[in-house]
This record gives sequence, C-alpha cells and structure tokens, in this order.
Amino acid sequence: MDPSARLVLPLRRGREVALLPSGMRHPRSSWFPGETFTRYEDITHLYTGSRWVRIGSRSGVWLLP
Repeated sequence: MDPSARLVLPLRRGREVALLPSGMRHPRSSWFPGETFTRYEDITHLYTGSRWVRIGSRSGVWLLP
C-alpha cells in the first residue's frame, strides 16, 4: 500500500486502486501483471458495471474487475 494514498480500493486477486493526491495507481490490465499511474486530469471517462470499472484516459483504456 502506498503511504501517500488517500484511499485504497481492493480489487479481486489481491490487486488494488490507490487514490493519491495527483492521480490514481491501478493495475494495467485484469489479465497482465503490473501497475500504471493515471493523473486525474488525463481521465476522459469512467464506466461502471455490476462487477467492473472501465477507466478511459488520454493514454489508454483499462478494465478493472
């Protein structure tokens, strides 16, 4: 867990989304390991489903289960 995180949201398979002052740290993909950082000003859209969140940004789209 990131000590500067304001809020940490647990995901399946032990992954998490950490909301930081300048953006969020989240998994790159639900199928591949690794994390990425997305600044809040780069987020273009958020879609939620019953079991997932899709984050769209200027650099890509992420589907988080």
